[in-house]
Amino acid sequence: MHATLSDTSSDLLERWRRQLAIQGSKNNQRRLRLAALGYLVSGPIRHALVQVEHLILVVLRAGQSEPPLRLTGYTAKRVEWGVDWGGPKCNRFAKDLMLEPRPGARGWRLDLARGELVLLGLRLAHERERHCRIRQLPVKRRVELPRLWAGFRSSVAGDLNADGPEFDAACRQSGKTPRQLFADARRHEQGLTLFPLEWVSNHWEQAVTVFADLDRLPKRQVIWVNDPEQDLAGYRGAVHFDLNECRFTHGRQDRQLTTI
Repeated sequence: MHATLSDTSSDLLERWRRQLAIQGSKNNQRRLRLAALGYLVSGPIRHALVQVEHLILVVLRAGQSEPPLRLTGYTAKRVEWGVDWGGPKCNRFAKDLMLEPRPGARGWRLDLARGELVLLGLRLAHERERHCRIRQLPVKRRVELPRLWAGFRSSVAGDLNADGPEFDAACRQSGKTPRQLFADARRHEQGLTLFPLEWVSNHWEQAVTVFADLDRLPKRQVIWVNDPEQDLAGYRGAVHFDLNECRFTHGRQDRQLTTI
């Protein structure tokens, strides 16, 4: 007895066939240089804030010695100096978008039951292809990451101080005194007092959690990639990110390549 696809799964499969089945794996030089970035959220969002561990950054890009259209997802973990985002240890899944999705699929093939991921992959592919065809569309030269907020209990928040080059630069730009800028920047959420992570990473041991701010994070962004090791990885304030390295290899199709 054959399983019956739900209407949503059927619609996704039909969309995949219209959008990608006819595209093939041909890549011109511009297409090879374009990567599309989006995100998935695996936890509650409140006032555009989500705990950083629950935000999965998703990258779609092409390659010559890898799947024709690789879709990879990366989570973050807190470390003593801030946040480490991505890399092999935080690589949650790797998929080949050119393989037709199927219900219950494993390995490099997308599972139609995970509709949110399939839909995001298709949207990223559409955005990437649109920027390939229409050269007037703006392409980012660097990955835009969400702003991060460190949350502290009120009992310790009053004793904190800001430090670091990012805070010094913000003071110069705002024209405010350090005390005034630090006080004005604080916000309150879920019983915690929040400050920009890069200003208070020296107090990492006292932080209860770190939130990612989705308010100004683009749902989809297209990035020009000359060198993946440089353009998809680096340091930003109290964040190290690596959206390039993948812990999976493009081998047997029955391998488990996802942990979400």
